[in-house]
Amino acid sequence: MSPGLVGINVIEPVVIMMTPRSGSSLIARIFKRHGLYVGPYDLRPGYPSYENTQLKDALNRLCNCHSGLIRMRQMADDKGPDDVRQIVDEIMPHDKRWLFKTCIDAWQIWQGVYPDTRFVFVTRPVDSIVASAASKTHGNRNVIRDIVVARLEFMRDVAARHGVPIVKAEQVVAGNHASLAAAFDYCGIEFQPEIAAQCVDATMWRF
Repeated sequence: MSPGLVGINVIEPVVIMMTPRSGSSLIARIFKRHGLYVGPYDLRPGYPSYENTQLKDALNRLCNCHSGLIRMRQMADDKGPDDVRQIVDEIMPHDKRWLFKTCIDAWQIWQGVYPDTRFVFVTRPVDSIVASAASKTHGNRNVIRDIVVARLEFMRDVAARHGVPIVKAEQVVAGNHASLAAAFDYCGIEFQPEIAAQCVDATMWRF
């Protein structure tokens, strides 16, 4: 539980961070199937996002810019962790453990919000992410690659400094649950490999 929150108990939230098209929806789905609350999410064609749209939109309103190649989101000058906490407390439940999925560019926003937050990073090979992102956005592959590489390098650096587990989504799809099981252990959740296997759709990588 997070100290200093009068009247509110926050049960070690899990925040999954990624670069888009890295397989994070699959990993979020597996966590959700293990009992974590997600809330309303985008039922887009092809595959659900498992990203709480209400919380996403509310937090986006606190940001005023993206900076650098990673396009790191920053808080507006008059906003801070207390403002994030207030929004989250209004939207997410206090009586159950919840999960929120977001891009790694929101790392700074989540710092200092809840001391007991369990961050989990999700990755996938660079070429796969670039191909998927390019097919979806029709953007310039070289620009996309530069952004993806910068984000993944940032994730690896943060993971090394803060002990954040990195889940390799392509291994999960292939049936190798080692990195996923380590992330569940880090979060204090009993991992059930049969649930992970049920969540994998052989067609999910056709994008």
